[in-house]
Order: sequence, then C-alpha cells, then structure tokens
Amino acid sequence: MFDLNLIQSILENPEVISFIPSYIATKGLDGLLNGTSPKQTIGSQLVICLNKALHKTCNHFEWEYDSEAITETFLYHWGSIKTVDTSESLSSIIEKAVGRSINSEVLEYWTHSFNEAVSDPQYLHLSTYLSRYNSKTNQPPTPTFPRYITLKAPPINVEFSYRDDIVKELRKTITQNKKLALISGLGGIGKTSIAKALYHEVEGEFKHIAWVEYQDSIEESLLNSFTLFNDVEDKASRYEKIINFLQSATRDTIIFIDNISNDDGMDFIERLDVNVVLTSRLEEIGNFELFTIDFLSEEQCVDIFYKYYKTDKDRLHINTVCKLVKLVKCHMLSVELLARAANIPGYSLEEYAKELEATGFKYPTLNVKTGHTAISQTIAKHLIKLFELVSVNDEQKRILINFSRMPSIEIPGEVRNWLGCNDINDLIGLTKLGWLAVSDTGYEMHPIIKEAIQLQYENVEYKDFESIIKYMSGDDYINDIDVYTKVHTRLSIAESIMDCLKHIEIEEVALLFNNIAFVFGSHGNYAKALEWHHKTFEIKEKLLGLEHPDTATSYNNIGFMYCRQGDYAKALERYQKALEIFGNTVGVEHPYAAATYSCIGFIFANQGDYLTALELYQKALKIDEKVLGLEHPSTATSYNNIASVFNDKGDYEKSLELHKKALEIREKVLGLEHPDTAISYNNIGIVYDSQGDYAKALEWYQKALEIEEKVLGLEHPNTIITMENITIVKDSLKHQ
Repeated sequence: MFDLNLIQSILENPEVISFIPSYIATKGLDGLLNGTSPKQTIGSQLVICLNKALHKTCNHFEWEYDSEAITETFLYHWGSIKTVDTSESLSSIIEKAVGRSINSEVLEYWTHSFNEAVSDPQYLHLSTYLSRYNSKTNQPPTPTFPRYITLKAPPINVEFSYRDDIVKELRKTITQNKKLALISGLGGIGKTSIAKALYHEVEGEFKHIAWVEYQDSIEESLLNSFTLFNDVEDKASRYEKIINFLQSATRDTIIFIDNISNDDGMDFIERLDVNVVLTSRLEEIGNFELFTIDFLSEEQCVDIFYKYYKTDKDRLHINTVCKLVKLVKCHMLSVELLARAANIPGYSLEEYAKELEATGFKYPTLNVKTGHTAISQTIAKHLIKLFELVSVNDEQKRILINFSRMPSIEIPGEVRNWLGCNDINDLIGLTKLGWLAVSDTGYEMHPIIKEAIQLQYENVEYKDFESIIKYMSGDDYINDIDVYTKVHTRLSIAESIMDCLKHIEIEEVALLFNNIAFVFGSHGNYAKALEWHHKTFEIKEKLLGLEHPDTATSYNNIGFMYCRQGDYAKALERYQKALEIFGNTVGVEHPYAAATYSCIGFIFANQGDYLTALELYQKALKIDEKVLGLEHPSTATSYNNIASVFNDKGDYEKSLELHKKALEIREKVLGLEHPDTAISYNNIGIVYDSQGDYAKALEWYQKALEIEEKVLGLEHPNTIITMENITIVKDSLKHQ
C-alpha cells in the first residue's frame, strides 16, 4: 500500500545517519542553515522538506500546524527507533509530531507531500544525494501521489440499497477493461447515489481515486476538487500540473465526475488512460458506455417513503402512501420530500394528500429515456407547490434563497456564520424537510430543489444576501494565504452569489467585487481578476462618477492586472487616466498619485528606460516624504523602487544605500518580523549577489528566510523565492 523505499533510503544514508544525532545534540537548524558544507546543506534541506510535508498535511486535514514539531519531536523520535521498515513505524513518528492518532489516508498524504517536496528542483542537493545513495533502487526520488487525490465522496444515502444491480453492472464494466461509463437519468432519480456507492465499493482497489463535483467547465471542476498541488498559487501552473498528472496516470486510477451539465472538454477526459465514471442528465457523451437509470418500483418507493415518514410505523395508511407515490410517478427525490413534509404536526396523512391534490400536485408521465432536462424543470415547478404547503419561516426562506444561488457543490459548514444564522434550528429544520442535505463537513442543495427555489423567488434583492455579502467582504472569508482549493471553492461561492446581484449597484457590492478581484490576482488568475475589477469600475463609475478618487483607484487596479499580464500599453493607459483623475480631485501631491507614479515607473524600468523610471520613482518619493513623512512604509517602498533601478544599472553602492534606508524605516515602523522587512533583507542580498559577494548575500537571504518561514510559512511564494536564492548562492560559493 505504501512505497517506503524513499523513506527507508533516507534513514539508511550514511550522511543522514550521522546528521540526525548531530542535529539532536546541537538543536542546530540555525547552524545548519548558516553552514555551507555538503553535509549541512543536505541536512538543512531535509528538515525543510519534512516541515513542508507536515505543513501541507496539517492544512489538508485542517489541523493546527506546529512549526517546532519537526525539530522538537519528529527527528528525536526518528533517531530513537533507528529504522522505518513498516507503515506502522512511520505512523508512530508522525503521530508524535502531530500529537494525534493517524490513519492510512493521513500516512499516504504525508508520504506523497514529503516525496513531492524532495523532488522539487530547489532541493537539488538533497535529491542529488539521495539518488546517489539510494540503497533500494539507485534511482532519483520521483514524486508519489496519495490514493485520495480529491476529498472523499460523501456517504451513501439511506435509500440506496435498491440500486445494487446497477452498481454491479458498472463494476463489471470497469473490470472488463471498458474504462468509460455514463450514468444518465432525470434529476433526483439517484444517479449521484449510484456513483457514490460504486466509489465506496472500489476505493480500496485503485492506486488513485477522485470525486469531482462538476462546476462550469472541466478545468474549473478539476481545480476546485483536486487537492494535489495546493501550494501552487498560479492557476495556470496548477492546472498544468494536474493535467500532467492525469496524462501520466494509468488504469490504476479512477475518476468520478458528478453532474456534468455539458460535454465541453470531455474529449480530453475520454483520451486519458484512466477509468472515468460520469453522472449527467445528458443522454450521450462521446464514447462513454450508457447506463440509463429507470424509476424504482412502486413497492420500493413505498419503502423509501416509510424510511422518512415515522408516524405510521405499522403502515396502517399504506394506501394513502401508495397514492402519494403515484402522484410523483415513483420519482425518488420527490418521494423523499413528500415523506419528510408529511411529518409536520397538525396534518393527518389523508388530509395532507388531499391538500396536495387540491393544488394540482400531480406529475405528468415521465420518460426516463429522453428529455431529462425538460422533465427535471417540470418536477421543479411541481415542487414549488410542495414548498408552499410546507411551513417555513422568513429566516428559512432567506437561507434557501442564498443556497439556491450557490454552486452545486458541498458548501462548508461555516456557511452558518456567513449567513448570520442566529438560530441553528432554522438550518436543522430545513435538513429535516430534505430541502438541504447535511454531512459532517457541510450542506448541499439538490439541483432540482435549487431550480424550484429559483423559480419561486425569481426576483431577489440585496437584503436577501446582505449578511453573506458583508461577511464575504471581510478578511475572514477569503485571503491570499489560504490553500488553493479552499480559496477557489469560496471564490466560486462568492461568484455565484454576486452573479445574481450584478444588476444591484451599491457600495457593498463594489467592495466585494474588488475583494474577489484581488484574490484572483494574488493566485495568478489575472483574466478573472480583470473581469471583477472591470465590474467594480462599472459600479463606481455609476455611483461616484468618473471624476472621483475611488474610480481612479479602480483604473489603477485594472492597470496593475494588465501590467501583470505584460500588456504595458493597456496598463499605461489606465494608470494615466487614474493620474489625471487624481490630479483633478485630490491633487498631484496626494499619496494616491504617488502610488500611480510608482506603477508607471515600474513599466518603464521593465522596458529598460531607467531614466524615465527614476524620474517617476523620485516624484513618488518626493510626495511620500512631504505628505506621509520620512518614516512611512510608502516612503520605504519608494526608496526600494529607486534602489532596484540603480541595481539594474549596475550602481551597486547607490542601490545598497537606498535599500538600507528602506530597511531602516521598515524595521522601525513595521518591526523586525514583518514581510516587508524580509523583502528589504532579500533585496540587499540581491545587490550583494549581483556584486559577486556571495557570503554577504547568503547572510541577508537567511535573515529574510527566518522571517518568511515564521510569518508567511514554507508555502508562500516569497519564502520559496528566498529559498531558491539561498540554494543558488550556496552553489556559487562552492565554485568560487
């Protein structure tokens, strides 16, 4: 089950065997990082890779990460047991580090994360050494991946036992070397339950298994669902890594994609050499073998009704139940919803059935073979009548409206806070009625129920979403340090909510649009960031007019995204518009104008026009010093920008002088452990590096790394860049 070769080879390496007791004796990671001998370089990189694996594992399983666990616990325990010859012995080491019991899923994920870290080119010394001394294979370490490459599929619904025959057919298809299967049928007929059952039945038989909830496109779905490469912030780079993984995977991998709404991109999925199981209302997708799901029998549906209807344990009213089942033509989800609603006090079952009939609640003849989407819409319209019959309060209606506008994925349990639910019983009541499904990790609304709620409440207002918008606009909802999957899921929820409010032009909506744009930008998705910055601009232009500082700031933000895309002409156009507005409103000596001068200066510096860049940076500095003062962080940034130009021109003495001015301000105002202080340390290191003074460069890089590891973490891009600088400069020192 586990490939322990790499772990065993590491422990058996003579250098590592001598390193561990030496490390324990000296408690010396700081000393190791300051050293330059091959032994110390390998040791320090080993500790960094162990830390990266632990950090990634704790993030994935939402445990608290202890930055001292590797140095204080893991290595000591590793050194004491002498050998890692079984998964149990490795588990015992990890359990000591995380302070809790772990299962096979955790062990697989940690092993994958560690092997992935070791295989990173920035740890070339360690991987080269391991490839030289690997006693098991004599091969360089290669990345290994965990069995669960997405989160696990949710558990099976209680009524599922009636579909065992379909699961057996699907399993037989896969074992007979037919790798593609399409589970097709009406919404609410049990497609997802069948896929879940197959997933849980075969999960132990495949090397890799994935459960993907379809969202908008194959690309978005894979990015949202896959837990691999979460440390890669750039969207395009992460997607490329996922694609490379899938293209190298074989028939020992199985992927389930739930609720496909169109076949765009399915040709790529079809070409993969992996097993793929789809669920969809579509009646045909490429060369996928079709499994059309039929209705259950009336007898089976009566049994399902009684699983949820608890009042008639002796089935004295079975004739009425049969009548209700026939009303919905044995449609499984509808049977469940009818049964749950029938539990409401104050109704006899007969009265309940009569009132339903009086509303015209009776499904037409349903064809399982064709027209799945149209029939599902018909069912949704009938469910509105059931919804109107069920007694829900105003707060529950608000909750349902919000869920109906969210994507068709599991919504994290924290949604209670986002929605401002003061009484948990409101949510519990909706789950009892079946309008929301609940699991250990969150809530989900069935697509047909979502259609019904959207039809019932077609015209929504800002007040319906006020609580969630205010929460989403704060720092606790999304930020640029969260792992990709968490950020992307939350962004997709925010996008879905805001899409139905795009006609509402108020300040709070503009603020959330702006926040969404910044997070997309920080994760390298500049096209999406531009889209949301443009939406922000449109609202600000209508609310505030063109001649307003906030509108100018939107121009700046759009310009910055164009700049990140390398489209300097469009960036310059927006920056100049912003500068013109600032000049007409707050004045050309305002910090807003200074920031714009710096942005324009960056463009000219990147184009090699250092004279113009210096002129613009110095304008910004003059404003910052005059308006903000000599000891303001923005003033430090201006010094930093000017210093970088002098470094590019080869004037290292002037560059160092200005970088040290920036550092002096940052240390005094921001403190010794601020990320901007670390940037100054790194920049000074770059100047010494450019001069060929590698010893001093290393000293400054290590100062930066110490802050970044502590404040930003091992996965942050700034930390990774500094680690790369250290690796390069150490290599340069060796060859002096």
